[in-house]
Amino acid sequence: MSYAGPGTIWDINGHLTALQYRDILENVMLPSVTSLYDQFTFQHDNSPIHTANVVQQWITDNNLRLLNWPARSPDLNPVENLCGYIKKRMRNLLWQKIVQEWEEVTDDYCHKLIESIPSRLEDVIQNNGGWTHY
Repeated sequence: MSYAGPGTIWDINGHLTALQYRDILENVMLPSVTSLYDQFTFQHDNSPIHTANVVQQWITDNNLRLLNWPARSPDLNPVENLCGYIKKRMRNLLWQKIVQEWEEVTDDYCHKLIESIPSRLEDVIQNNGGWTHY
């Protein structure tokens, strides 16, 4: 994100590594930022991924001006506030979707669930109180 807006979003599957972070800087962040600014100061925190040698070398090789960052200070990074904002909006949207789906449950579906209780009890007894296929 920058003053110009949120920039390009990128999906990270699994646990982020320093090599993946470097590739994101190379292929996502740098093209996104250089399309907006001739000069910029790059900011990230002191996460071990960010301070890894492979990442630091990439920053040096690309002549990035890096904002000097105090240790353990993610609260100073505005992207943390942006992520909090998005999470709050997503919780609200999710809740709205849950309410909508709840209201669309039919009486017939509830009837089937209640009517299945004797079969569920039989399965629990047969499995000595263990898991059933329900």
